[in-house]
Amino acid sequence: MKFDKKFLTILGVIIILLIFWSVASHHKTPPISVYTPISHQNSPVKNSSTDSHQTLGVELTLPVGFSNQDVVNSLARAKDANVNGDHIIFNWKDLNNTTSLQKQISAFGDQQNWDILVTISTISTNLRETPQDLNKTAFDDQTMEARFHSLIDNLKPYLSNSHVKYLAIGNEVDVYLAAHPNEWSQYQHFLDDAISYIHKQLPNVYVGTTITFSGQQKFSNQVADLTKDSDIDIYTYYPQDSNFKVEDPKAPLTDLPTMINASNNKPVIIQEAGYQSAEISDSSEQKQAQFVDNLFTAWETQGSKIPFLSYFSLYDLDPLTCQKYLQIFALKSANFQGYLCNLGLQTSTGQSKAAWTEFVKNGRALTN
Repeated sequence: MKFDKKFLTILGVIIILLIFWSVASHHKTPPISVYTPISHQNSPVKNSSTDSHQTLGVELTLPVGFSNQDVVNSLARAKDANVNGDHIIFNWKDLNNTTSLQKQISAFGDQQNWDILVTISTISTNLRETPQDLNKTAFDDQTMEARFHSLIDNLKPYLSNSHVKYLAIGNEVDVYLAAHPNEWSQYQHFLDDAISYIHKQLPNVYVGTTITFSGQQKFSNQVADLTKDSDIDIYTYYPQDSNFKVEDPKAPLTDLPTMINASNNKPVIIQEAGYQSAEISDSSEQKQAQFVDNLFTAWETQGSKIPFLSYFSLYDLDPLTCQKYLQIFALKSANFQGYLCNLGLQTSTGQSKAAWTEFVKNGRALTN
């Protein structure tokens, strides 16, 4: 039996999202609201100061209880905003089974023709994510490096896909390294070795490690040393203070040029950018919308210097998922909850916030 290409495309996306976001079958939440596409009448094309290709992504983390149709609708929402890229992230310790990685690259790369950033979390924020038997092995140990080479060998058939443009080795590694300062040099040695090996195996992929923008500001010397041999500088960007209170929504207008100035002429990749709308964070839906507009303005100004930006995220976390992540991070403060669970451009039931209108308008205006 044969299926037409459109059906297979939709089926592939459904399969991979169902794998990527596991759903508690007994838990029911309200269905995602019906989405009405935003009119194109108020979506003028802006001319970037630099003629370039810019890839726009949005994190498609879906609420618990979503249906197959909700998956299709969510993809349609992303396409309505001219999304043409995807960020895929896996912990190293979870990559013994490569099926999900393979399916995601196929679904978003081959089927959607999107550019892809893959993050392999050797470190994820404050946690080591190496295989269990390497938990106490130094990052610069030859055993650690050899095992990572083997991982790249195993992933090469998928990472060599022409849609995979960027590879991050570690996620927000500065947070972990700041808490383990004796490991900065060890991780630098590991990263340099990994980059050298990946260049041989995957010569068309740009390689780096993901740093928080706030970490780059606090540990600029250590970060500069760590990333000196990287092809790209990769950031997560959530402008807020240590109490999870948002900064001025105009922050991107100065922060993105700061990223460029620190890059030593390397391309800058924004793996995640986000701004919560919670009142407890001294924010609002209107401030979030202003942030989104300023983010795009700053991005368009930089042109090819920032070829990839992914927004976090399409939806707020639903209450069940929110509590799950609060337990993982072991931070139960109301301020942290306000930040973590209210980053969406839409609510967890699919109601559009003001920021979604700005995201769609600016996404459509990108010239590629």
